[in-house]
Amino acid sequence: MSSSRLRESKGKESSLDLDKDLMKSSSAFGSSSVDCTQTSWVCYCSLPAPLKTSWTPKNPERRFWGCTTYDSNRKAACRFFKWMDESICEKGMKVIPTLLDRVKELENENCQYLTMVKDLETECDSYIARVNQLEKGDDKQLEMLTYLEKEKDVYRAREKFLMFGLLLSWLMIIMLIGISALSK
Repeated sequence: MSSSRLRESKGKESSLDLDKDLMKSSSAFGSSSVDCTQTSWVCYCSLPAPLKTSWTPKNPERRFWGCTTYDSNRKAACRFFKWMDESICEKGMKVIPTLLDRVKELENENCQYLTMVKDLETECDSYIARVNQLEKGDDKQLEMLTYLEKEKDVYRAREKFLMFGLLLSWLMIIMLIGISALSK
């Protein structure tokens, strides 16, 4: 066996041994056997280890059980970790992240479109409000126009009365001048 193959097999054995050690030292609810169909695990902190999903490029959508106190900064109180799923093939590791990136792009596009729709709805609402305002203004202008037409009719009637009075006063003046000319 070549030295590189020997190193590979030793690396695999050591990771398998580590996995076995993890499984032996972590207790399951009611059983300590190594079984991926097992639905619950208890971590080294004696807390239930929840089933989580990895979204890393190397392990996209791969489920695992991990310590409850494990956070995104990779700090864990007990470092309990167990894969539930087998690792995916190499092509899957390339395709899934690409698809996930495309989903993120589409979600961002969708957010942009939703923002545009909200902006257009707001703009449409303002136009509707303006039309309603103009319609109310038209009603007010119509009322004002009706009032002014009535006032115009009143002023025309007064104008006719005053013209008639002026005509009468001129006639009286002419009659008075005629009477005074006759009496002289």
